[in-house]
Amino acid sequence: MPDAFPLEEFRTLLKQAGETDAALKQFGAKNHKYQWNPPASLKEIEDFEREIGVSLPEGYRDFLLKAGNGGAGPFYGLFPLSAGKSWSIEPDKLPWLTPDRNAEELENVPNWKRGCIPIGSQGDTYITCLMVTGPDRGRVVYIEYERSWIFFPESRTF
Repeated sequence: MPDAFPLEEFRTLLKQAGETDAALKQFGAKNHKYQWNPPASLKEIEDFEREIGVSLPEGYRDFLLKAGNGGAGPFYGLFPLSAGKSWSIEPDKLPWLTPDRNAEELENVPNWKRGCIPIGSQGDTYITCLMVTGPDRGRVVYIEYERSWIFFPESRTF
């Protein structure tokens, strides 16, 4: 599979980053310490999927199984899978968040977060989410929780 997660490359880069920043001075490093949590078990993932009512995108699922259930990642790092349990996914409805919408349109939208789960923190009210339903399923989206900012990075997959 050409788009497989480059696990060994990331392990090497993570180790190098930790050695280079041994004093943990980089933004968020004191939180994750350049370490991934132990990987999630298949049972944990299947239980989570059953609870939220959707299957996880393959790239994220692979990361959880092979790399870690949270830990080192952009900004303050990645949340463990359990962080997504509190969000209302509403899998039977299309997500409101799309690359062509902007934060100004969020004012009166009920459950504007449907279709995504939180996967990381950028600090304060800025959250990294993963679309788990709809046409952008598998894409990362950065949001500001108080509805002032939405950004879809160019990459089409986790």
